[in-house]
Amino acid sequence: MRRAMLIAIPLMLLVGAAFYFLLWTPIGEDIAIQEQELSTLQAQENALRQRLNELNRINERLPEYDRANANMLLSIPELPQIDGLTDELSVLADRANVVWEAVSFSTPGEQSNTGVREVALAMTVTGQYFEVLGYMYGLAELDRLIRVDGITVAPAIDSETGVNTLTVTINAMAFTTGAIVVPLPPEVAEPDIPVDETTTTTTTPDSSTTTTTVGG
Repeated sequence: MRRAMLIAIPLMLLVGAAFYFLLWTPIGEDIAIQEQELSTLQAQENALRQRLNELNRINERLPEYDRANANMLLSIPELPQIDGLTDELSVLADRANVVWEAVSFSTPGEQSNTGVREVALAMTVTGQYFEVLGYMYGLAELDRLIRVDGITVAPAIDSETGVNTLTVTINAMAFTTGAIVVPLPPEVAEPDIPVDETTTTTTTPDSSTTTTTVGG
């Protein structure tokens, strides 16, 4: 009996070791892999849920975006209207009580994927701090859309009054939606054809020669 127990115990240990190395270890590794994949899928699900919530919020605000886009398009004229914009900037300078030193415009650029053309402009005004600030705020309130891209400020003191002034150069962008039509030079235009000329075509039966005569 004792001998049987002595033999059985090592066999049980051997069977247990074999079970652990042959069966349990691969199963445990597979479980670990499955748990890692599950964790990855849960993280992806959380990210997708967050994205879905963002899209739902955007969808709820679509009418607001559409109204804002429509209002923006109303502030972008079909033609560049440089003269009209110059007048608006001049009136704004008078209203803000700044000295309008200079303004320059670029040729409208190529149409972008948003359907608009950019017209770069640079203007220089001089005035006291709050006057210049009022001019800057006035640009945002114009009926026409103006995007300010950058400003350069140069402070100075008026030699006569001793008042601190600012000379501000504003780099901005105006927009237009229409195509820019460049007229053709006269030599490119189609020539007029006299109405009294006639054109006759004669084909010789025994050959492939065709003669065209212009004249009355």
